[in-house]
Amino acid sequence: DRIVVRDDLGNRLADSFEIALQLTDGIAVAEFADLKDDEKEPERIVFSSRFACPVSGFTIDEIEPRLFSFNNPFGACPSCDGLGTQYFIDPDLVIPDQGLSIRKGAVAPWSKSTSPYYTQTLDSIAKHYKFSVTVPWSELPKKAQEAVLYGSGDDVITFSYDDGLRSYKNKKPFEGVIPNLNRRWRETDSAWAREEIEKFQDVTDCEACSGFRLKPEALAVKVGDKHVSQVAQLSIKEADAWFANIDKQLTKKQNEIAGRVLKEIRERLHFLNNVGLDYLSLSRNSGTLSGGESQRIRLA
Repeated sequence: DRIVVRDDLGNRLADSFEIALQLTDGIAVAEFADLKDDEKEPERIVFSSRFACPVSGFTIDEIEPRLFSFNNPFGACPSCDGLGTQYFIDPDLVIPDQGLSIRKGAVAPWSKSTSPYYTQTLDSIAKHYKFSVTVPWSELPKKAQEAVLYGSGDDVITFSYDDGLRSYKNKKPFEGVIPNLNRRWRETDSAWAREEIEKFQDVTDCEACSGFRLKPEALAVKVGDKHVSQVAQLSIKEADAWFANIDKQLTKKQNEIAGRVLKEIRERLHFLNNVGLDYLSLSRNSGTLSGGESQRIRLA
């Protein structure tokens, strides 16, 4: 829209902004038509109807309690569904004994197969990278180990196969044992196949949320330089001390808003401290608590 600033402007400006914010997903730009003497381009002012960063454009919707719950789809990390962990193929489980050679079964997921396909695949990789399949895994060149585990990248390898009926060759990059297991785990409908592949999986923190279980919008909201998951990882003793001094980092208005909530939190933390649970963290899984710990927590 184009607006001329004058005394009888009335609601014209407000209506134009409202329409602009609706059409642009909450972001509007006001550009001055008149240039100042020292300006080469007109001045622009960015307005947003949401909580937004004017530099990166990162926005979050209206803050609600459900945003801070990993049990709610609105707040849970979309990558791990609020679990905070993800499964990955562990190289140490794929190569459990580095003293074995490839011929002796160093690549555990492929060592028990009766099909000659995997053996011939590894033989072709060994021929391409000029290493022996009878040498212990620990003595193989680093490049050869990386190629077997993670693939050959852009390197095209000539694979030679013989299934007993015919012999043939195929030229293509090698996928890698670990990417192959990941792909098969995702694509298979067989419960048995998944169970076999899961033997080589381990658990690690989710890459997207770093184990905090919440989506980025929730982790962007901080009080006293800590987001809710960082506070939850504190021990009861540390949290008691942190909440005791948090009001010093808040403004007068913020203290008025948070007063009742802080009073309730401090009382419960103080009680847990007094009953000897100061070593527990707020993020501790309830299933890992002893009977006595659970009883004392319920009293709080």
